[in-house]
Amino acid sequence: MKDEIVLIGAGAYAHVIVDLLSEIEQFKIAGVCTPDLKYGDIFDKGIYCLGDDTDLLSMYRLKITNAVVCVGSLTNLSRRMEIYVHLKSIGFNLPILVHPSAVISKRASLSEGTCVMPRAVVNAYAQVGVMGIINTSCVIEHHCLLGDNVHVSPTACLCGGVSIGGNTHIGAGSVINQGISVGNDVIIGSGSVVTRNVIDNKIVKGVPAK
Repeated sequence: MKDEIVLIGAGAYAHVIVDLLSEIEQFKIAGVCTPDLKYGDIFDKGIYCLGDDTDLLSMYRLKITNAVVCVGSLTNLSRRMEIYVHLKSIGFNLPILVHPSAVISKRASLSEGTCVMPRAVVNAYAQVGVMGIINTSCVIEHHCLLGDNVHVSPTACLCGGVSIGGNTHIGAGSVINQGISVGNDVIIGSGSVVTRNVIDNKIVKGVPAK
């Protein structure tokens, strides 16, 4: 029997999570929790709104104890962690979700709430903090350390030994050279090549990224 899981949020990223869960046999989607729909409204084929944030405790009491945060907006990345903290305070489990086509080293470490999309690679001794988004076809090389709530966009490549601080967004197709350290709350523009360390609260882009 499959475990029920509730989607938290009903934006575009939630449809991506629906596809991801369709490839993972363990879970059945119970519905979506969002203030953007009314109770009973349809979100996706066969998936209905179960209520908003005020209904989460009653969902948990009804034995829906698994949740996945479907908020992935670059403009409000910190909101994901706020939701995570709230869900944990109620008692929800936020499972690690990995697409079957992804390649995860047995020596890598993924933390709760992390979603790994198709054809992504996470190599030996890489560590990913809670609530990570490891997107389609990106590469997290050996011994990389990713903080909490890091979003690595499609086809980005983090070379060996890279360190990424929390709440940081790595743009699509970016390359971060081996051994580079990137701080907290950083945005790296799409297609950038990062060749030097980046301090907290910076936006960098270009080749090389500045």
